[in-house]
Amino acid sequence: MPRNEETPFDRFFAHALSVNALTQAELDTITDDIARGSQTEDGAIAAWLARTRDAVWPFYKSTTWETPTEQLRFAVGAHVQARVGDDEWEAATVVALWYREVDWPVQLVAPYQMKLAGGDLIFAPVDSINFVIADNAQPPPFGKVDKAMLLGYGSKSNMREWEASGYGPLHVCCMMKGNVAALKSLLRRPVPQCNPNNNFNQMRESPLCMAACYGQLHCAILLLAAGADPRLPNCWRKSAVSIAEEKRNDEFMSSKWAHEALFELLSRRAEELGAEDAEESGSVIG
Repeated sequence: MPRNEETPFDRFFAHALSVNALTQAELDTITDDIARGSQTEDGAIAAWLARTRDAVWPFYKSTTWETPTEQLRFAVGAHVQARVGDDEWEAATVVALWYREVDWPVQLVAPYQMKLAGGDLIFAPVDSINFVIADNAQPPPFGKVDKAMLLGYGSKSNMREWEASGYGPLHVCCMMKGNVAALKSLLRRPVPQCNPNNNFNQMRESPLCMAACYGQLHCAILLLAAGADPRLPNCWRKSAVSIAEEKRNDEFMSSKWAHEALFELLSRRAEELGAEDAEESGSVIG
């Protein structure tokens, strides 16, 4: 009889595959052994648990931020209108795609760099009608939000509800089942609401705190790769590290191995940051 629900075995080995702890061929061998009766699902999890935990840190360290490949609305040389104020637009020409400032964090990239009619260079942080439109288009009404700006929220009504409680799009992506693809796209945007260390809800919880609370390992990996600090405290002085520790010790928490892996990852990164801070402080003093 086919299984309709995901089992702990399914969840664990999906996690193991996702951090490159094993190959699909190795997993096929495991499932064949289980089908023959020479291995059990619980035994397989136990056998691969340590290797899977050990794979998380190098997987995080291997995270890279490649130039996006998604299709943009305008090409280099296109004549457009660029937003230069709350409700001000100027004629411009696209001069570069996937533009980066030299002092930006490695993950940030803007879809367009544009040259205004007066010669000034500006960039559009998002490929959205809120920032750049065709040269013959009517500017959108002030306050209008298009699909690109709803990424992470899903709808305008959801956005209003979440924002009323101080939850930004990064927070929402790290909650419930998580939305890794949307989170990665958001972290690339050079806009304040996509800074992982400068966005807090009403309880001063960072997006990384949300990932720790919901056990979203891959969201946490992306946030750390984008510079998120796991030591930032919320209003109860709890950091993402301490939240992850509480979750891994919760006897009613399912997928405890995932929460354990998340706690180990955040703890190790916090220690690494502490060592970097101490070294920098010593260099300054010296």
